[in-house]
Amino acid sequence: MVQTTLTGEKAEAKCHCGKICKNQRGLKIHQSRSGCSRGIVKEQRTDLSGETQENPSQDTNHSARNLSASVTFHDSSQSLNGEEPITQQRQETSHQKERIAWPKMNSEAQWRDLNDDLGVILETSLQGCVERRIETLTTLVYNIGKERFGVEERKERSNTKQTPNRREQKIKQLRKELKDLNRRYKKSNEIEKLGIACITDSVREELRRTRRAEQLKNSNKKKAKNRANFIKNPYNYTKTLLGGERTGHLHCSKEEVEKYLHETHSDKERETPLGYCPRVEEEEQPTIEFETKEPTWKEVCEVVKKARTGSAPGYSGVPYKVYKKCPKILRKLWQLFRTLWKKGTIPESWQKAEGCFVPKEKDSKDISQFRTISLLSVEGKIYFSVLANRMTKVYGRD
Repeated sequence: MVQTTLTGEKAEAKCHCGKICKNQRGLKIHQSRSGCSRGIVKEQRTDLSGETQENPSQDTNHSARNLSASVTFHDSSQSLNGEEPITQQRQETSHQKERIAWPKMNSEAQWRDLNDDLGVILETSLQGCVERRIETLTTLVYNIGKERFGVEERKERSNTKQTPNRREQKIKQLRKELKDLNRRYKKSNEIEKLGIACITDSVREELRRTRRAEQLKNSNKKKAKNRANFIKNPYNYTKTLLGGERTGHLHCSKEEVEKYLHETHSDKERETPLGYCPRVEEEEQPTIEFETKEPTWKEVCEVVKKARTGSAPGYSGVPYKVYKKCPKILRKLWQLFRTLWKKGTIPESWQKAEGCFVPKEKDSKDISQFRTISLLSVEGKIYFSVLANRMTKVYGRD
């Protein structure tokens, strides 16, 4: 049985790969099984409809821990016919990676399973030049960690109002009674004013006692909370107490950010020699020979051990805690360090950093009220920490 159209022709459907199907249903079955529908590029609507268009802000999360500031880039262009400017949505490629919800440091079973699984995968997956193998290592660790543990959820402030307690409700009611009594007092005669005045005094005394009890309760509650925070983490509590509140949201154009960074991190006279300075004393040549052999396993382990567990990941998205709890991954990285040291090159991913704007004061808005933080790749920091420790041994003793 052959299906035909109203004109008597065969009802055929042709796929873009060349296969001819009997009808549209057969074409859909073919495309779903063979994957031909993935190659079809749908044309995007270019005309403007009556719907509201908005330019979403880029929400960055580069900074250490929960300290972050968002930057909103505005891109607007004017039409050639003198019409109103139309805001264009611009999607820019970004190397920002989502934070992975890595397990806690005391979750030994999860870390042990991750260490064993990645140890087997890395043995067969690292191929090509040493730069490519380092890139593959970090990509595999990040992707497997993301698939296994998921992504950290950003904590959003809830706008729900707290329900007043019984004493707060009583204070509100007493204040309302005082207002009513004051209105009645103004409209009453001399005899009624005496009685209203006595009632007002008693209500005021009750309001004073209730407020004092509520303030005492809040004060004790605040003291207990501060005491618990200090015992839990004295450093963070002191930092919050002395450092002041730092909040803000940065709104500026991309051109303003680039101009500010260029003026801050550039020097017009960088190529000009400083010349002789009598205040700088000449140093003798070091007597200890600088170690030029490949990084040892002991040196790498010492750097990772001393690193802060809560440090934010950089360009690769892999934090220190992964290398602290997964020695097989760290040993594979150490082997790549040795090859990289012999080759004398630096991977391109180590030369990039993720920038973050951190507010300096409360309600920061202007770009001058923010400071910049550059998050480098953890692998590169481990590698150069070994080099820095060797230089310290040579020049520090002399």
